[in-house]
Amino acid sequence: METTSPRSGSKMTRYFLWLVGWLGTAGVLCAQGMKFDDSTYRKVPQKYTYRATDAARLPPRVDLSMYVPSAMSQGKLGTCVGFSTAYYMRTILEAIRLGMTDRAAIDTIRFSPSYLYNAIKDEDDSDCLGGTDLDVALTYLKQHGVARLSQQPYPDCEVRNELALASQSKIMDYIRLFGLSERPESIVNATRKALFEKTPVVIGFQTTPSLKNLGIWGRLWRWIVRLFGGEDDRGLWKPADSDRLGGGHAICVVGYDDEKFGGAFRAVNSWGKSWGEEGFFWIRYSDYSTYTKYGYQAYLPIESDSAEVTLSGQVSVLHATFVTGNEVPFLRSLEGKGTQSNGDEQMVAYTLRDALPIGSNFYFTANVDRLSYVYVLAASASELHTEKIFPISDTISPIVGANTKLVLPSDKAPDLDLQNPLMMPADGLVYTLVGEPGTEYWLFLFSEKALDIDEYVYDLNESEGNFTSRVLKVFGKDLVPYQQVEYDARKMGFVLRGQHEGYIVPLLVGLQQK
Repeated sequence: METTSPRSGSKMTRYFLWLVGWLGTAGVLCAQGMKFDDSTYRKVPQKYTYRATDAARLPPRVDLSMYVPSAMSQGKLGTCVGFSTAYYMRTILEAIRLGMTDRAAIDTIRFSPSYLYNAIKDEDDSDCLGGTDLDVALTYLKQHGVARLSQQPYPDCEVRNELALASQSKIMDYIRLFGLSERPESIVNATRKALFEKTPVVIGFQTTPSLKNLGIWGRLWRWIVRLFGGEDDRGLWKPADSDRLGGGHAICVVGYDDEKFGGAFRAVNSWGKSWGEEGFFWIRYSDYSTYTKYGYQAYLPIESDSAEVTLSGQVSVLHATFVTGNEVPFLRSLEGKGTQSNGDEQMVAYTLRDALPIGSNFYFTANVDRLSYVYVLAASASELHTEKIFPISDTISPIVGANTKLVLPSDKAPDLDLQNPLMMPADGLVYTLVGEPGTEYWLFLFSEKALDIDEYVYDLNESEGNFTSRVLKVFGKDLVPYQQVEYDARKMGFVLRGQHEGYIVPLLVGLQQK
């Protein structure tokens, strides 16, 4: 019987991996091109996520692959950022908006990776090999938009400033999904939640050479392994098959499955149809959280002229005890000057029915049913000072995705890369009534657009009158008239649908403290 020493076995393993890598890359160009920039990533506002409920409410699988255009290859160029953002992410968002699932039809509306890459590349990068930054690409999409693939085909390393860009090609905004040092489950759940909101996720990740093993000959080798009883791992990237790291790469994540390979994300690459499964591949949750550095979610503008529901939300006030939180009953009324025919000087207010004694503890929950910018302001019983309580800092984005539970108070922004980035009422954090008896106000603002909320707060504090009149004066025509909003009489909530004036729906909550 022949024996093999551990040393020779190690050599055989390395040779096997080299052979698979060689076979996997044969005939496939595997360029990358994403630049790492941690300092820039930290500055991007992070998405609010209430971990305790969001993860539990997510379905076991989400698949957006029916909205993906035909996989293309970036060839030898360092254009993965252009592909992941313009070609894949932006085209997918457009296909979802238009309800298109036929791939041939989707291919007629594709956006150009060449245009975006050339618009943001370094001046001396004449051959498109230098690579670029994801944040720069997304900022350009937000400010300018992008040309169609039919306007500037791929590959093309010429800057085409003469091309006319449709304003509809812009994204409304983008956010980062997680920090640089968050817990693995937070990274995974933030990505799952974004996909559940029916938006693709663009990631920047650290590759290993084994990513190339998913090429055509690598797939053939794995088929042979399966034929002899090996693991059925079709389309699965196994980073640990390599003992060294590769460069930075940007791809678009388009789905997840909690059962596939024990839990995995599905992504589309820019290495052509002959790589992976028609250009797609899987990455286990554990590998995803280990090798992914950056995660971005982008949104298209809210279509306010649609007959469908545009904005929708519900707010609850819960009286916190040592055992549980009990929802507090309320009364609905109109506040402000004017009559029913002069509605621009009135707004709907929900006042808690029973006064609460000073020292009472409570917290808010807000169910945000549709994508919106959410801001929350608070005014003291004296009504002389207004402050912003959400977002709690500039490092948290006011964009709240559909079907999200917002809980206040929340602690520090997750940008600090803490192991426990957000403290929630379930962890013991509540508001406590202090000060003099009187009325406390909380103003929830659901907006179709980003607001300069600090400027609004400044103007509120400089204005005179009671809190309601100051709100009506400062926000003015930006508020949707209450007659055009379906305010609920049974719960503190609303629905906005169809054409309307303004773009901010106010939901005012009042509380008497005694």
